[in-house]
Amino acid sequence: MKKLLNSLAAIAMAASLTACSSKSSAYSGTTKGTAKGMGDVTVTLTLKDGKITECSVDGAGETEGIGTNAIDQLPGEIVKENKISVDGVTGATITSDAIKDAAKAALEAAGLNASDYE
Repeated sequence: MKKLLNSLAAIAMAASLTACSSKSSAYSGTTKGTAKGMGDVTVTLTLKDGKITECSVDGAGETEGIGTNAIDQLPGEIVKENKISVDGVTGATITSDAIKDAAKAALEAAGLNASDYE
């Protein structure tokens, strides 16, 4: 009886993990999220079969030469790494964090589990 219960518990856990990850891996589309940096920072993510294929950032209120460095660098890293928990840009912590927070908001707006991309 104990083996049966352990087997059922293992099956239930595997099914719940599959259900959590399958939605992210099946998602294709474009989604946006916004977070606060020095101003509003908006991230647009495009995903195909759950993989981040494009990332763009609009942060018109970010400091030229500081925050704009993060805007220039982080989108490529997010696509390359297929995750939002990339390293920030030194000296541009506020903008870097805003980009990552906006990317998380974009994933959540699409109904995805952002932790799948950390």
